[in-house]
Amino acid sequence: MENQPCIYLSGCNVSNQSEITEKVQSFECISTKREERYLNQNTVVKKQYVYYFYENEYFIKDLNEPDYPPVMGVIENPNQITHFSALYDGGDNIYLVGTPKRMKVKYILRFNINDKTFHKIGELPEAFNDSNLSLSGDQLYVIGGKVDRFNLTSGTCDNIIPVANNYGSGVVCGSVDFTRGLLYYFTQNFIFYSYNLETKVTVKLPQPIDDNLNGFASFGKMVYLKDHIYLILNNQTDKILKYSIISGTWVQSIVLSFPTKTERNVMYTDYITIN
Repeated sequence: MENQPCIYLSGCNVSNQSEITEKVQSFECISTKREERYLNQNTVVKKQYVYYFYENEYFIKDLNEPDYPPVMGVIENPNQITHFSALYDGGDNIYLVGTPKRMKVKYILRFNINDKTFHKIGELPEAFNDSNLSLSGDQLYVIGGKVDRFNLTSGTCDNIIPVANNYGSGVVCGSVDFTRGLLYYFTQNFIFYSYNLETKVTVKLPQPIDDNLNGFASFGKMVYLKDHIYLILNNQTDKILKYSIISGTWVQSIVLSFPTKTERNVMYTDYITIN
């Protein structure tokens, strides 16, 4: 039987929930007393390590050693970049996108998990604090407020989905299905779209059927995996919505069965990682 994915959700704690068994493990990674937006996004990498990035420091938590505190390192950050989004490339690097204080650009950084070094590799104009990232080859998609595609080799950037003209229709989150060449994204007013990266055709898809989807979505995280889209919104603090690309329907809501609310520690900065 094929291994089922595990879903990692991160606030100030990291929780690992099997989609099928719903078995939950929680790991306190950092102090929950920090008042700042500490974890915009993090990334789970090989050997069950979780990396957290903050303005001047990073933390590495070994989930195989839950009783041990995370290892801390220092980030040389003269531009005071904050609100990091992060994506592991499956090899030696984590790509980070962050916004310098009092600036309207995004910096793209590369963090090597072996020698723990940071390198700035590019910039994006017109920054938004929260982004979802997708990577294929040397193409990094930065999704949030709009959708940009950054070429890691040439350092060039092109805009795929522009900033919305109407309030409430901006891109909240998204993910790319590189097998089909489709970008999936969700807007503030709960409209779900696919965008064909080759033909540039946008298709409106079915909305999730859920009583909690009202008002506007301010923050969200989306992940593509194995013919499915996983979605968590700030309006949804107790479940992950699951969309089947094959059937074209929302097929399941994965209830987050955490023992206590403090262990879940729901925040709008939660991030989904699926292994």
